[in-house]
Amino acid sequence: MIATGEGWELTDQEFSDLVDFVAVSMQQSFPEPVAVEVLGLNGVTDLGEPGLEYITPLQWDLIRALGLVSDDQASLDEVNELRRQRVRGTCCLAAEEGLTVQVEDAGSEELTKLVIVHELVHALLTQSPPQGIVPNEAFDEPVDVVTAAAEGVPQWVALRYHASLPAAEQDDMADELPIIRDVDLESGIPYAAVELLTFGYTRGPVLVDRVGAAGVSRPYDQVVDRFPETSEQVLFADAYLAEELPEAIPIPVVPGGVAAEASGRLGSSFLMMLAKTVVDEEAALALVRSWAGDSYVQWADGDQACTAIDVLMDDATSAAAMSDVLQTWAAVLPDTTVEVSGAGISIRS
Repeated sequence: MIATGEGWELTDQEFSDLVDFVAVSMQQSFPEPVAVEVLGLNGVTDLGEPGLEYITPLQWDLIRALGLVSDDQASLDEVNELRRQRVRGTCCLAAEEGLTVQVEDAGSEELTKLVIVHELVHALLTQSPPQGIVPNEAFDEPVDVVTAAAEGVPQWVALRYHASLPAAEQDDMADELPIIRDVDLESGIPYAAVELLTFGYTRGPVLVDRVGAAGVSRPYDQVVDRFPETSEQVLFADAYLAEELPEAIPIPVVPGGVAAEASGRLGSSFLMMLAKTVVDEEAALALVRSWAGDSYVQWADGDQACTAIDVLMDDATSAAAMSDVLQTWAAVLPDTTVEVSGAGISIRS
């Protein structure tokens, strides 16, 4: 036995089996041994920074400006605190004898093992660093595109581990598996906040699968060697493999005398969030596949958060289709307009 949890224990052989699972999944051996330390409930949370912001005030103001959070939903502080409480593992504690992954007792043996698998992938990538090419484009969007590789690949292996378990064990941990859960949405966590918090963990593994389905023999290596550059590349593997980049769109003009608080590219992920207020995810994805670029700027007007967004679609037909959906989104919001001209869409909120 090398670690214990509430009502369970982890043996040397069981830990060795988890190490082997990761090595086989990644088709790569660990150059050096890795150890595991199982902490108590909230043990990893207590190791973190109490004030760590997973969503920044600027990101929060952006989703406020877009009507994606309402006054009766959770506050920014509440959302960040929930995310801090859901941290289950960390990698890596370095010592002379090697790396140690630290995980907390997740409440069950199998769920804790799944967290160990996720952190072991981080350890493997720490021991044998990939190229990890991170282009400047990846930092232009408010959503964290880089996590689609940095967390997406470890989560892809963890989900493979989950799928390898008996159906009953998969079902037992189903409610606890997501970082943010249905019950959190019911209690007032905005959907847009969930997308910001979990983008890499949910979208990244899908990208790895789709890159593999496109014929790449080691898709996990591909994704961590060349990180996605845009959320479009995360959502659409063909855009990632073709290294599609958006058109450069001038930043919209801020009203006279008002200072801009942030600007950049909104990206496919945010445009999809707006579309999903009207249509389902499949339809929203189909609409944003024709996205060709955008730019946004945000500012404050008293206590109101404001934004201006200029979007370019592939053609006038796709712009009209997206505009129809955005008109429905805008109709329920105050001081929000959507105008279409050819392949361009102008949004002010």
